Amino acid sequence: MATDEKTEKNTSDSTKWGRKHQGAKSGSSGPNIALIATVAILAYLVILFAKNHQTVQINFIVYHKTMTMRWLIILCIVLGVLAGRLFGFWWARRRNGSKNRDNNNDNNTVTD
Repeated sequence: MATDEKTEKNTSDSTKWGRKHQGAKSGSSGPNIALIATVAILAYLVILFAKNHQTVQINFIVYHKTMTMRWLIILCIVLGVLAGRLFGFWWARRRNGSKNRDNNNDNNTVTD
């Protein structure tokens, strides 16, 4: 019986005083990292939206517009996303068009 207690104390799960280690929670039982990151980002965006209430004047080439800074930030984000999508569609069509031209040239080659 004494040897069982001795071997139990020498396992890697116990400390040198014989107490069991309490492992950190991770994996499916621990907090989800994506959820924590999402909550942190949403909290940051709410604070950003609440803090930027100053009125600014935007001078376009053709007209002038007065709006709060928070709406200007949202407008810039929306315009940036739209520009990125349009550029992505253009880039995909350009790449697919060159592949189709290469395939057509390979099919039209004459072998002797």
